Amino acid sequence: MNSEHEQQKKEVKFLDDSPVSNDELKLHKNIANTIKKIIDLTKESNKKIIGLFGPWGSGKSTVVEILKNDLGKDKVFIFNSWSHRGDFLKRAFLLEMAKSFNITKEKYVNKENNNKELTIEKILTRKLIDKSIKPTINLEFPTALLSIIILLAIIITAISKIIDFLIIPYIPISWIDSLSNIIDNKIIIVGIVGLILSYFALKPFVEFYFLKQVDITESHLTKENLEFTNYDYGKYLNYILKKAKEKNKLSKSNPFIIVFDNLDRVDDETVLNTLSMIQLTNEVIEKSSFNIYFLIPIDKERLEKTIKTIIAGDSNNKEEKEKFAKDFLEKIFPYKVNIPNIIHSDWRKFFSKKIQEAFDFSLKKDDIYFIRRIFENSIIKSKEKNLTPREIKSFINSLVENYLYWENFKYKPNIKLQSLYVTLNNYFSKDFKEYIAGNLDSNNNKELNNIVGIAKEEYLEKEIKESLLKQYFKVEEIYVLFIEQSIQAIDDEKLENLKNIVNLFEDKYKIEQLFYEVWKQKDELRKDINLLLKFYKAVKEIDIYDKEIDIYNKYRCKISQFLKEIINNVNTFSKLKEPNIDKLIDILNNNDEIKTLFLEKSIEIITEVSEEKESNGT
Repeated sequence: MNSEHEQQKKEVKFLDDSPVSNDELKLHKNIANTIKKIIDLTKESNKKIIGLFGPWGSGKSTVVEILKNDLGKDKVFIFNSWSHRGDFLKRAFLLEMAKSFNITKEKYVNKENNNKELTIEKILTRKLIDKSIKPTINLEFPTALLSIIILLAIIITAISKIIDFLIIPYIPISWIDSLSNIIDNKIIIVGIVGLILSYFALKPFVEFYFLKQVDITESHLTKENLEFTNYDYGKYLNYILKKAKEKNKLSKSNPFIIVFDNLDRVDDETVLNTLSMIQLTNEVIEKSSFNIYFLIPIDKERLEKTIKTIIAGDSNNKEEKEKFAKDFLEKIFPYKVNIPNIIHSDWRKFFSKKIQEAFDFSLKKDDIYFIRRIFENSIIKSKEKNLTPREIKSFINSLVENYLYWENFKYKPNIKLQSLYVTLNNYFSKDFKEYIAGNLDSNNNKELNNIVGIAKEEYLEKEIKESLLKQYFKVEEIYVLFIEQSIQAIDDEKLENLKNIVNLFEDKYKIEQLFYEVWKQKDELRKDINLLLKFYKAVKEIDIYDKEIDIYNKYRCKISQFLKEIINNVNTFSKLKEPNIDKLIDILNNNDEIKTLFLEKSIEIITEVSEEKESNGT
């Protein structure tokens, strides 16, 4: 048995929702070809922005994959907006583009920072920049000259004193006389030359000590504006395009497509900021003459809602907002391609193929047909879901998940009824919850009634209800769900409610189990004559003979035994309430042994009461 379960585990698998270049619906290939034709016909156009409109999950990313496969991966650059939510948009876009061209390590000469060389990657990612400041010191000539003369006089005086006391005493007098003659003749020339040389030699010294100004390079970190200005963005974009051309990644003849993917998943502000950046990028590229196109896959309805809410939010006129949104889209997207609803394609064949893949081709054709009908009727009536390739895969994956939960259970639901549960839970969750809470009465909900009606063509209503309850509450035996309700129905003497619960079960074994669980409250039954008599009435009067079981005869002896114990206990017996006397009389009329015991105990009680009154003189 275990080996069989292990084999079943290997048979099912989840479907991958990643975009593929294989057009299984024979629809997305045609969309991709349309986009390629637009590119061929608009080479001379200045504005090359194409809108790819379709609801979430309609296959927009699949169209992009087909384009990559047809044009070449190096001809399509995809910027994933969802992955960069929260990032600085312009920086993130330029960095991803540089990565796609493999030029992040290229050097960029920053002329605004002393011609410092930085890599493209560092420019686009850093949050702080080095700034070097070299102060220029300009002293007026008279000031510098006077300072040097004073300094020179001090130096000469100091040297003269040193010569007089340390050198002259040791030099012969004849040498001193000869040296004096030479100095006297050339003192003026030497003085002038010395003064000039001193000016250039001593000027830095004077600047430092006398003016307290130091010739240094002041280096510190300055916080940069974290997002680029439009000017900086255009400057770095042009540099990236230039380097890409040098590396033969771009040319002015061959088309290159920039895709802004997953815009459906980001917030409204990011969507509008992205559109603004696309406009700016297009303006920069227009001047470069590169044949670059922008492809924007997005849900048109969502985009229109964003425009109406944020841009046209001040207007209270609905028609004005509609017109504004339409005009805005026309201006942004000169070329538009729509992905149609796949309901007009051969989606049923796609559905059958995918569910066979998920269940390893182990499902019968009849099973697949049933499941597809349930799904089709639900998706058409659902107010929240659209029929898309992703929705088909999502439904099948939900069915796989439910199947995996039940595969090791002995009494697992049928795969068809599993598909019914998954459908109701996925597409009518709120109504389905009310449906479950109302003991599965679908008559009040037309849509649910139509879906359940498909299952009624093959299954009894009781089977359907039991299966749905089992799957909703994740219990193998549903009788455990109704133990408390059954006890309450017996205590309140609402036998109609108890009958409704019992009628949910087709299997008599489960009914017996339900009453057994109720009877397990026997400690309370022993102590409470009223509850015991209510239980007696319930098992006697409830109509379950069509299930070939006799609950009354099954519990008759046990009830009698408990009743004997209660009658023998005056305190417990005395708690009998008037509404339950008729139930007790019914038992007495049908059980002579209990009737005799009751009479004996009654006489005993009456005698004791009489004697007590006599002793009290009353």
